[in-house]
Amino acid sequence: MTRVRRGLISGDQWVRDAMRDLGHPASHGRYVHLWLNGLYWALYNVAELLGSGFAAAYFGGNPEDTT
Repeated sequence: MTRVRRGLISGDQWVRDAMRDLGHPASHGRYVHLWLNGLYWALYNVAELLGSGFAAAYFGGNPEDTT
């Protein structure tokens, strides 16, 4: 099991937001509190998956077109 350092969860989302603010393509994300069957699990950062669907949605074209 790897050890996670404190404060890293906010870094990924901050970089994505900063890149998007600077005009670069970047995924959107959101922090959520996860509750399953009434039990609190953790704070998660849910983000868009970067792939052919992301590129097609933001730049046009078809997701099947890969180069």
